[in-house]
This record gives sequence, C-alpha cells and structure tokens, in this order.
Amino acid sequence: MFNKKLLVIKTENYSQQQLDQLAQKGIQSSHLSLLQFVYKQFEIDQAINYDYILFHSVNGVQSYIQSLTKCQTKNYLVVGNKTKEKIEKELGFNSIQVFNNQNELTTYLLSLNQKLNLLYIIGNLSEIGIELQKKHQMTIIEGYQTQSNNEKDKQNYDFREFDFIVYYSNSNYNQFKDMQKELKDNVLHIFIGQKCSQGHNEKNFKILNTPTFDCLLECL
Repeated sequence: MFNKKLLVIKTENYSQQQLDQLAQKGIQSSHLSLLQFVYKQFEIDQAINYDYILFHSVNGVQSYIQSLTKCQTKNYLVVGNKTKEKIEKELGFNSIQVFNNQNELTTYLLSLNQKLNLLYIIGNLSEIGIELQKKHQMTIIEGYQTQSNNEKDKQNYDFREFDFIVYYSNSNYNQFKDMQKELKDNVLHIFIGQKCSQGHNEKNFKILNTPTFDCLLECL
C-alpha cells in the first residue's frame, strides 16, 4: 500500500531493488528524464604523458570511450562508484581513486605538493575552478553536452500528487522549474550531492551531501 509519492528527476531510473526498497517504506516512485547527453568527437594528443585522467561522471567516461584516440595512462581519479565500475568494465586501469563528489576531488588535488599533468574530461568547462588550473598542468576537454529532453509523457503527471521531488543536478532542477508545474504546498525538494547548489530558496528542502541511495532512504 503506497501512502507517499516520490518524483525522481534523473536520466537513469532506479534499479528494481531500489524501487522495492522504496515500496517497503510505502513510497511509490515515478521517474522523469528532462535531459539527454550529446557526445562530442575529439582527439587526444598521444604524445603527452598524463599522470591521471579525471572524470566526474559515467558520461565523461562514455565520451572518452567514443574519442578517436586514447591516452597512454590508465590512472584515473573519478567521482562516484558508477564511474569507477564503467572504467573497470570498459577501459581497464592501472590505478583508480574514487571520490564521493566533485568538491572532494578538487580538495584532494589542491592539497597535493607536486604539480601533476592532468587530462580532465567533463560536460561543462565552467566546472573547473581557476585555483585548480593554477595548481596543476591541465588539459580540459568538454566531452559531452546536456540538452533538454522533450518527452511527451512528462505532461502526463499530476505534479500536485508528489510528496518528494529528488534532483541529481542543477540542470535537473532548472529544467523542472522551467516547466512551471503546480506542486503541493509542503512538497520536500531533495538535492543529491554538493553539485546541486541551486533551488535552496525552496521553503522545504534537504541537501544530501553524501550522494547514496541509503542516505536518500533515511530522509524519506
């Protein structure tokens, strides 16, 4: 018996196991994908010996897989276990270090004493701070872009039914706000991870700095 409704705004839906866990708490989950990813064609200078390749997401890894050339190095610094798993499955590695979020990765790089030669593959050039670019030798490639996904079925929901809305990025939040849908007065807006820095003027919101599904379950 469901007594609460959750709207997840994310490109990928939750797994069946995760949906079952929500159901055990009496929560019915609906999924809304507002963005799609467009990968760019690019080449990497194979004469450069990078110390590490950096990825913020699975999409960065996918853009690298589709690139016309690859690096000599197989040492990676990445955000999230899913990113790590994709590298393990499709690229292989000599070393890989995983961080919970982008801020952790940036803090780690700024704390190092030595200057590294880094290849950073991301979706938005503005994600890389000036301090980091001063600290290390960096080649930054915008490997993919996000675009609005005009799904017809996103009009089929009655958004006033949802008790919780979960956002996984600023882009998710901004796209949803642009739809200007009427919501419940007491709907709880949940922002996953520190990359979600917008929307905090909502009167009822939570920020989950640790972007795990278990943390989400605990706050529902």
